[in-house]
Amino acid sequence: MSKNEYKFYVDWHGDLLNNSSFESIFKEKISECQKTQGGVVKILEVGSGEGQSTLWFIQNTNKYSEVYCVDTHSEEGWYSNENLKVVANRDADKTVYEVFEENILNRHPERVVYFRDATNNVIPKFSTHFDIIYIDGDHSSKGIIQDSIYCFDKLKEDGLIIYDDYNLESVKRSVDFFYSAYEDHITNFKTEDRIASLRKRVWSNE
Repeated sequence: MSKNEYKFYVDWHGDLLNNSSFESIFKEKISECQKTQGGVVKILEVGSGEGQSTLWFIQNTNKYSEVYCVDTHSEEGWYSNENLKVVANRDADKTVYEVFEENILNRHPERVVYFRDATNNVIPKFSTHFDIIYIDGDHSSKGIIQDSIYCFDKLKEDGLIIYDDYNLESVKRSVDFFYSAYEDHITNFKTEDRIASLRKRVWSNE
């Protein structure tokens, strides 16, 4: 692998990152941040995998923006090489964490704040708030609802949350449940194909 080449063993996000709706929603928020805070954006990514989406966020924001990444990167369970070989035809001699480390941590240390831990151990302790939060972590109903609550608390007013895999029943059911519970605090709830997005209501404008 040349020093300029990024290596991803599974193309989890290729179709998402080339999705015009995803790009439009994301870049609309970036444009707003450009007007109000010089384009400096704080992004929280829940579930980073090999770093494909992380890299996209880095490449589509300015050099002063930061991406906070939270992922257990466990070598057991879902991320085990044995499981991924079955569910994603992943054939690699490196763990998912090692690939993320090579792609992201070693190349962009100034742009990434990384936490190798479960979301419930990390996100509630954050003192910072985020402009954009991307949720693609635990896909269980409990995990999605829990992550939604933690993340919403750390989202700035008018901040954007994007969910991946809304086309999966467990994700759709859980996101819809969260929306129904928090509807008074949410604006611009949108769904299309595999993504759902929402904004946090700005109460000071009402």
